[in-house]
Amino acid sequence: MFSKEVIAKAQPLELSNQNKDELIFLREYYQIAKADTDVSDAPYYYSTDFIFKPFSAIKELEAGAVYWVKMPLVTAANLRDNRYVLSFSNLTFVDLYLYEGSELLTHKKNGAFRPRSQIFSDDKRFQFSLDLEPSKEYTLLFRVEHIKGYTPYIDFYLENWSVHGKLTKDTELTDAFLLGAVIALLIYIALSWIVTRFRPYIWIFCFLLSLGLYSYALHPEFIDYFFPEDPKLGWALLPSLQRLGTISFYLLMIDFLNLKKLSISAYKGAIIIMSMVAFLSAISFIYSYHTGNFRQINVLTFAMGVINISFLTITFIRLWPKIDKTQKFLVFGIVLFVVGILVLIFGALLFKERLLLFIPMITLLSITVITILFLIGIRLKLRMIEEEQIELLEDNNRMQKEHNESIEQKVMDRTAELLEANLILEDQRIELLEKNQFIETLIDEVNHRVKNNLQLLYSLSSMSSMEKEDAPAMLSMRDRIRAMMLVNQLLLEHKGEEIDLEELVLESARKLQYVYDPGNLIHVHCQVEPNCCVQPKVSLPLGIILTELITNSYKYAFLNGKQKDPTIFLHFWKAGEILHFVYEDNAIDVSVDRASGSLGISLIKDLVRQVKGTIVLNLENRFRYEFKFPLNYGFTGIDC
Repeated sequence: MFSKEVIAKAQPLELSNQNKDELIFLREYYQIAKADTDVSDAPYYYSTDFIFKPFSAIKELEAGAVYWVKMPLVTAANLRDNRYVLSFSNLTFVDLYLYEGSELLTHKKNGAFRPRSQIFSDDKRFQFSLDLEPSKEYTLLFRVEHIKGYTPYIDFYLENWSVHGKLTKDTELTDAFLLGAVIALLIYIALSWIVTRFRPYIWIFCFLLSLGLYSYALHPEFIDYFFPEDPKLGWALLPSLQRLGTISFYLLMIDFLNLKKLSISAYKGAIIIMSMVAFLSAISFIYSYHTGNFRQINVLTFAMGVINISFLTITFIRLWPKIDKTQKFLVFGIVLFVVGILVLIFGALLFKERLLLFIPMITLLSITVITILFLIGIRLKLRMIEEEQIELLEDNNRMQKEHNESIEQKVMDRTAELLEANLILEDQRIELLEKNQFIETLIDEVNHRVKNNLQLLYSLSSMSSMEKEDAPAMLSMRDRIRAMMLVNQLLLEHKGEEIDLEELVLESARKLQYVYDPGNLIHVHCQVEPNCCVQPKVSLPLGIILTELITNSYKYAFLNGKQKDPTIFLHFWKAGEILHFVYEDNAIDVSVDRASGSLGISLIKDLVRQVKGTIVLNLENRFRYEFKFPLNYGFTGIDC
């Protein structure tokens, strides 16, 4: 703000239409006195003039002391605009007493730490509104107490309400423009992160949001809105926003520069500084809120700023040759960040607490420019990554194409090999078919020859003239030939495949009954386990065993005719991995010689051993044989 200096030719200050459009600084018009610890009432200081001195006579005000400021004010008769605004900055507690003569017209309270309920509705936190009548003599009396630890800077100034409105409007427009730019950047960053999912956008968003809120929070309206009755809490929280922005900045630097890979020492240093900033933030909040001494904590903040500048300067001097062109935009932003810290440090040394008046605009301008530089660097980084991905994709496509061509060539070569192999296999298949056909022809010829030979042997045994002593042997041999003929016939019908056990048993019993018992005088009872098959290597021995047993019963069991309801029992069943076979008849006369001395019984025992089975003879009540055959030797449970 620029204003034309008002030179008071004499005390008191006179307000007239001539100076109504000017900003009037009151420092040269008022006198000041340090408060007596024993007296605190305004009438005493209003009526006691000798304790006051001209402000120019005071070398330096004491931090934490209470001061009274008094000045006379005269309004001209031609004063038309009678509403004025009395403004100040930073002071924590200000009491205004307006006297006309000895009469107290107004007593108002204001200041940075004043609860909003104690401030008049037409006043703002750092402004008093005054209604002054023409041709009046007034006395302004202020009680000033500043508890932030800074030397109080008593800088009251007066301006007409209309002039104040214009200046305020211009300032608000500037702030609104800068805040709007920050909000637009925040929206852009958020949308960019949603689209790209590039993590540095998160840190730059936190950086801009934290410092943007810090800049806005320095306005009294922020305190009045969020902490109206405890403004000291709001002021204590403000530095935390600034430090959160610093931490976000370091996170952005670590992530965007890949600092852990670039320099492990710089990475560890950044982690240490972030920890120090977080610790300082917690300590400063607790200390500032409970003591109100913001100056002492700000000294630590400035010391931390020096550490930040030193670390960032050394780090980027070392890393400059190692970073790419996109990362250098981050360095440019960091340079501005360092410059901003330097401005705050030197500004605090020169202007002390008055620097807070300019920090919001400085902060918004600097973070806007820094964010734009960061965004340019991030955008270039994304473009570089995109170009690298496109190049990588092209390389992958080229390699994939070469690989596909190689695979196609291999497939063609392999196909040719397979076609050649198929031709060879086809020739071999034809050759095997011819051999199989030849073998089948030979087998059929062999089977027919076996059948014919068996038939011939059977016929010769039937036609031969035999002596009486040779007749039983010839008949026995003929029966065995007949059994082999039966089994051979079944094998021919099944073409060498497995034979159903039940079919083998029933067919053998039927053939023998047809020969020895055409009148069906003897009943044959067969009970066979279903779904049990016999392999060819077992079928012939088993058929001969059945023939010998049944023939033996027909010949020797029922010769005397005494047996009522003569019956032969055949029972096959499976138990675990064993096939059980029980053969018995109900003949009354059971001869041991019949069971163990004949050639047929010896043959049965040899055949049982041949198929890995066992035999047990039981003659207690009737003629009974118990056989056990392993299922894994020629017998299966597969449905045939």
